[in-house]
Amino acid sequence: MPSRTLSAKEQEEELASIVQVTLDNFSMAWRIAEMLMTYSAARLPPPSATVLFRGAGPPARVSGENCGFFTTPVINMAALDCRRSLEFFGLTCDHQTNQLRPIRSRRNPDDLGIESFGLQQVSRAQFIAAVSTVSKLMIEAYFALLFDALGRSRPILNPS
Repeated sequence: MPSRTLSAKEQEEELASIVQVTLDNFSMAWRIAEMLMTYSAARLPPPSATVLFRGAGPPARVSGENCGFFTTPVINMAALDCRRSLEFFGLTCDHQTNQLRPIRSRRNPDDLGIESFGLQQVSRAQFIAAVSTVSKLMIEAYFALLFDALGRSRPILNPS
C-alpha cells in the first residue's frame, strides 16, 4: 500500500495525467474499435490512415496503406491500460476462475492506487456495478469510482 495519501496538488497532477494518458487513449481505442467494426460489418477492407503531427516545429505526416500502423498500437496500449487500471482500483483477474478478485498487494510500495487519493480499494461488486451498463467500461470506472467518488467533475476527453 502507498505510504501516504497524495496532497491536493499531487492529486491534481495525477488526475491530469490519468486523463491525458489513460482516459484519452481509452477514448481513442473505443472510437477505433467502433470504426473497425463498422468496416468489418460492411465487409470493407480497413481504411488507409495518415497521421499529422503539428506543433511549434515543422509538421510531420506519416501515411500508411492501411490503418494498422496506427490502430494496432493504440488498441494494444488500451489492453495494457485495462490491466494497469484494474490494479489501480485494487483488482486483478484470477486466471484460474476468470473472475475479478482483490489484489494481494501492490507490486511496489509507491505504486499509484485509488487509495493514494484517500479512497478505499474497489470491490469486485462495486466495479461491476459501476460498469455493467456501459460499453466504455474502463472510462466509466474512472469516472464513477475516482472522479465521482472525489466529488470532481468528469473530464472531457480527447478525442471527444
